[in-house]
Amino acid sequence: FQISILQGSTTGLAVYVETHDTITNEFGVVNLEIGNGTVVSGVFEEINWGNGSYFLQIEMDEAGGTNYQLMGTSQLLSVPYSMEALDAAHARSLTLTGDNGLEYELSIDENGYLIYVTSEFLCGEFILDSRDNQHYATVQIGTQCWMAENLNIGTRINGSNNQATNSIIEKYCYDDQESNCGTYGGLYQWDEIMDYTTSQGVTGICPVGWHIPMENEWTILVDFLGGQSIAGGKVKESGTAHWLSPNTGATNESGFTALPGGGRYPSGFSTLYADASFWSSTEINSSSSRFNTLYYLDTQLNCYPVYKYYGFSVRCIKDYPNQPPSQPGNPTPADGSTDISLSATLSWTCTDPDGDDLLYKVYFGTDPNPLLVAENLTETIYNPSLDYETTYYWKVVAFDVWGDSAVSNIWSFTTVANQPPTQPVNPIPADGSTDISLSTTLSWTCTDPDGDDLLYKVYFGTDPNPLLVAENLTETIYNPSLDYETTYYWKVVAFDVWGDSAVSNIWSFTTGISPCNGVPSFIYDGQTYTTVNIGDQCWMAENLNIGARIDGINDQTDDSNIEKYCFDDQEINCDAWGGLYQWDEMMEYDTTEGVQGICPGGWHIPTDNEICTMTQFIDPTVDCSSVGLIGTDVGARMKSTSGWYNNGNGTNTSGFTMLPCGMRNASGDFIESLIRAFFWSSTEGDATNAWFRKLYDNYPSIARYNDTKSFGFSVRCVKD
Repeated sequence: FQISILQGSTTGLAVYVETHDTITNEFGVVNLEIGNGTVVSGVFEEINWGNGSYFLQIEMDEAGGTNYQLMGTSQLLSVPYSMEALDAAHARSLTLTGDNGLEYELSIDENGYLIYVTSEFLCGEFILDSRDNQHYATVQIGTQCWMAENLNIGTRINGSNNQATNSIIEKYCYDDQESNCGTYGGLYQWDEIMDYTTSQGVTGICPVGWHIPMENEWTILVDFLGGQSIAGGKVKESGTAHWLSPNTGATNESGFTALPGGGRYPSGFSTLYADASFWSSTEINSSSSRFNTLYYLDTQLNCYPVYKYYGFSVRCIKDYPNQPPSQPGNPTPADGSTDISLSATLSWTCTDPDGDDLLYKVYFGTDPNPLLVAENLTETIYNPSLDYETTYYWKVVAFDVWGDSAVSNIWSFTTVANQPPTQPVNPIPADGSTDISLSTTLSWTCTDPDGDDLLYKVYFGTDPNPLLVAENLTETIYNPSLDYETTYYWKVVAFDVWGDSAVSNIWSFTTGISPCNGVPSFIYDGQTYTTVNIGDQCWMAENLNIGARIDGINDQTDDSNIEKYCFDDQEINCDAWGGLYQWDEMMEYDTTEGVQGICPGGWHIPTDNEICTMTQFIDPTVDCSSVGLIGTDVGARMKSTSGWYNNGNGTNTSGFTMLPCGMRNASGDFIESLIRAFFWSSTEGDATNAWFRKLYDNYPSIARYNDTKSFGFSVRCVKD
């Protein structure tokens, strides 16, 4: 290049000429310091800038010789620098207007050399970091202007030390070698690059007019280059001058020119030549942030979380005038709408012209100037609590990451009127039904048009205008206490959560006659037995006592005689407690479940299921699929009120009146009188075992077991 200062006009006298032997960079840009070239003629310091006008002429020989071709001539419009001016009042710079219409400002650096910058920066030109006079290439990628080199600012410290908050920008150079900073830029901890703030998008250690890129700005870059899977290849420097081979897919078609500067880790420096890692200014939490990384073996550009104390490279991105979010719009429910459901979710739409992430505040209430109810929302939805037949007002304020905002209009909507529950219907038992079991559960159906939860009141009794017996029921069932041969009346009132209600018709039903047909006792083999109604069953309320006594040491036999055991071989115990029978004897040597056996005509040996029905009527907690102790207090309700040892008497509320008559074991011994009671079912477990029930002096429940048929237990008969 040949630079000439011409006096008076574009063809005037050349008062100073110098040459520069230099070449452009990969972008076709060259930086020349006028006054620091090889002087051809004149003395730069002796130019009298106050004597007329001067023009700057630039010539170039592409071959590097002296066959110069004119590139352009521009007038110098102001004095270049005051330290060389004849009058200290002169300005400190001069401005050139190029053929492209841009203005260039000439000034001097601290060494007295002239430098220039355009008054309107064009991305792709070099920028000068005035803090240390380093120049950085820039590149336009989509709508963004990026540095095309890694930042290299600050004083190097050893990688064994953490960077500190002080007045000095500190950097690491890979392997603590300054030359690596010259090639790959510095490595920095996150807090250092952020200048010890946490606000994303800050200038940090970037030059004025530039900032640490936010993660969404990295995302914009990645998306513009085709996505994470291929963007890495488009930003990596091509070839293997700096990257390890094969440097997969590296084209650098974006001009980003990413270099593999590696990183500084707690264990030391690592991965130079293999990967490039760049910080974002987006914090995750107090100990970690996000960074973006490239690798020599793939074409990906990925974002990951990482600890802030790692040391990575920095690329700055140009500031641009922030545009606020668009005004939130498209409200749902629509403005002024009516009959809105109480389950409605508020929603709106809002965008940001710069692609910034947005946060929202929601103002909501019944006042036309609604109050703030939610903030820092990241989604464009809000779930309010609503009442029926109410008008609500709301608005949304959107904020971008720079604090600029946009406010929606104030919208309104009115909720639907509450609909009461439907009338309760479908009663069970059906209205007017007869012969209803005492174990019946009342039930009905009822719905709410708005889907509200319902509570119920039940009115029940023998009067045609039944009284309230239960309220705040959440289920559509009620378990009444019933008597035989009685007509009952009942109704249900349903309430929704808003207090609206619906009343059923008054229904009625009549219970059946008692299973024992009103007969309190009967005579069998000369002995009187009392009976008891339990649910829909009629039971003997005493243990069976029939047959000829044999000694407990002997097994009962299959002959024409009914044989029994009396506890301790004493007939008086049979009179008090009834006889004890082996299973086969009780069944009259038939294995058919539910046979008459030794019971009187019209009665039979109860099955395991029939005993289950009886005990569940007494205590609904009984689980007949279990073995061992079952139920809560069924045993206490079945035991007699006297005769049990250790205060083990029952309440006998069932009327079953079970006595503590003990048992005869398989060895022929009589055991556990006064503390235990046993009675058989007609249900086999297998060829040698059968199911039975056992009551205790010290447990209020009952036990269900399957054991040897050779035991001698009590027998209770149930009416056919």
